[in-house]
Amino acid sequence: MPKVEDKVAQRLRQLMQSFAPHHLEIDNFSSQHSRGAHSHYRLVMASEDFHGKNRVLRHQLVYRAATSLMPEPVHALMLELYSPQEWQEKTTQPAAPPPCRGQPQSRTA
Repeated sequence: MPKVEDKVAQRLRQLMQSFAPHHLEIDNFSSQHSRGAHSHYRLVMASEDFHGKNRVLRHQLVYRAATSLMPEPVHALMLELYSPQEWQEKTTQPAAPPPCRGQPQSRTA
């Protein structure tokens, strides 16, 4: 069942379409904060616009696009921004197993 987005998340999604995202996730985690409803979001996006740009430049681009929502109604926006290639690598690599408690992690295959 698809996740139902609130109006702020829907507006954020609309604003991010200017990046022609290959992947876009928006999560509202306001309930974990005391500030109130619909004020804290996490945005995960992969876009060709981020290729060759460092983290600071990527964040500046997204904050500029979302400026009409900040600081109200969006108080906090956590960003995870990737080029399509970085996203592909991130999503196709198996996660490393967590180290065993009390045992050094082995690097041999």
